[in-house]
Amino acid sequence: MKLIYLHVLLLSIALSVSLAEGQASAQKHPGIWLYEAGKFADAAASLKFAVRTPAFKTNAELWNYLGLAYLNDSNLKGARKSLETAVKLNPLKAAYRSNLAYAYYLQRKNGKSLSAIKKALELDARDVNAYHIRGLIYLHQGELNQAEADAESLLSIDPKYSKGYALKSDVLVEKFAAKAGRTNQYRENIDILKNAYDVLSLGVEYSKGQPDYASLEAKYETVGMFYDYFAKDKKDPAAGNGTPEPVVTPLNILVKPRAQYTDAARKANIQGSVKLLVILRSDGTVGPIMILAGQPYGLNDSGIAAARKIKFEPKTINGRPVSIVVTMEYSFSIY
Repeated sequence: MKLIYLHVLLLSIALSVSLAEGQASAQKHPGIWLYEAGKFADAAASLKFAVRTPAFKTNAELWNYLGLAYLNDSNLKGARKSLETAVKLNPLKAAYRSNLAYAYYLQRKNGKSLSAIKKALELDARDVNAYHIRGLIYLHQGELNQAEADAESLLSIDPKYSKGYALKSDVLVEKFAAKAGRTNQYRENIDILKNAYDVLSLGVEYSKGQPDYASLEAKYETVGMFYDYFAKDKKDPAAGNGTPEPVVTPLNILVKPRAQYTDAARKANIQGSVKLLVILRSDGTVGPIMILAGQPYGLNDSGIAAARKIKFEPKTINGRPVSIVVTMEYSFSIY
């Protein structure tokens, strides 16, 4: 039945009449409807068929949507080629260039991505997607001040853009982890984490109804739990005040399952590491988990799922179990 439906759909596309680029269309192309319904594989099949026909082969909009469908269906090579065609057909459309920049970013072609972003912003200085993608590149490269500047730029353009709040909070969390992790002084640097929490609080307030609101709200709750943990954390008694040195039994990890490679990441040839900050509670359970460095196509969730299955004996001080924060890293490689 599905094959019959798809055959009829493709036939209807072949019989459609093309309108010139930029003209108002009385009816949206079926492939775009499928894309907007989240049926990315069907959308890709529909649009791929369409752009091969004389009526649509020079339609930049359909090539752009084909690229976006491929992006969501883990076909990065197809996405890049389709978006390159869209840009070639309509080089004055900033959105097509920023979409292409994202495909380059996912393939870790940062030089090409930055070049596409530069041209997109020359065409439209208010292209929030371009600022967001460039911020992601800077964050990935550890250029945190530049990433934060891009987050602030896009939020000044669109205060409801949920990805801007997520980007800025990710930068601040990375700054917190980098500064506190070197010295293990998380509590002393809690003001940075508080700034991230405040940014997310604004995002939750202003971004209601936006596509990524649910993930922003989840990030807000997670950062809040870590902030509460560090705010309540107490230092051990200072040495030299007459208190005996505590008897410490270190954390003992009993089981640390490997994270599973996702089919989507494998299909997209995504490799890299997911770095997590994890609270291991005094009762032997895994507490909140915060992403410090992530990867697309489900690898973040895979890393978190693996961390949730850790089995351990808590650290103890004078025989009393205590909660601690640890960094966990999961590497993903196709080979």
